[in-house]
Amino acid sequence: MSGESELLDEAKELFRQGVDKSRKGEYAEAIQAFDQTLHLHSADADAYGHRCVARHRVGNKQSRDRGLSTSSNSLSSARKSKRASIRAENAAKAASVKIETAHSIKAF
Repeated sequence: MSGESELLDEAKELFRQGVDKSRKGEYAEAIQAFDQTLHLHSADADAYGHRCVARHRVGNKQSRDRGLSTSSNSLSSARKSKRASIRAENAAKAASVKIETAHSIKAF
């Protein structure tokens, strides 16, 4: 778990560097930072979006359009993952209630 946390921290730092480079107009460097971010955390929709803007600034339309498509897919995957997580949590709660009910009936 610690390894995942370190990777996410590194991805966040690279993302911040990309944003800083973009603000300074250093778009090629920003794109590299966002590429590295996405290498570590491929579901980072913000990194896809920022990279798309940076690519637009340097005139890389084809890459920008591909980035938008990937960003959209990433957001969709993140939403599906969140829904699955909520369903699993609700199922766990329902199971817990059933167990508590069974124990209550047994104790009665």
